Amino acid sequence: MMKILQAGSEDAQMKILLALQNVLRQLKKSKASFIAVQLVGRLLPLFDSECSELRELSIRMLTELLQLVVGRDEKRMRKEVWRALVPLLFRMSDQVPSVAKASREALLAAAELLKWKTLKHLLQRERLWELGACLVRTS
Repeated sequence: MMKILQAGSEDAQMKILLALQNVLRQLKKSKASFIAVQLVGRLLPLFDSECSELRELSIRMLTELLQLVVGRDEKRMRKEVWRALVPLLFRMSDQVPSVAKASREALLAAAELLKWKTLKHLLQRERLWELGACLVRTS
């Protein structure tokens, strides 16, 4: 499944994401948490897909994965989510409104996980012009 997620067709990638989503929803949170951390890095390349549906699905899945993390997996997930912040910021300007909305929601979930009040505040106030500067200052 992971090979298809990385190199398969967009249609196959979407089917794999939907299957993984369904599997993760059936697992106990402790098991899903470990898998979530492993999966985040594989989602990032999908944010740049030509297919807007795949972009949106992968970003929405990231949001779900961030909410699944518990215990010691949180620290590992924080490291992974840092890599997603800039791509998500760029996707907030996506021409497809649903992708832009999904990106905003994912950034909010990331701010929650990172306990980053400034980022959360800027997103809630829709002060998008300050988000980039905030990310640059902190990284």
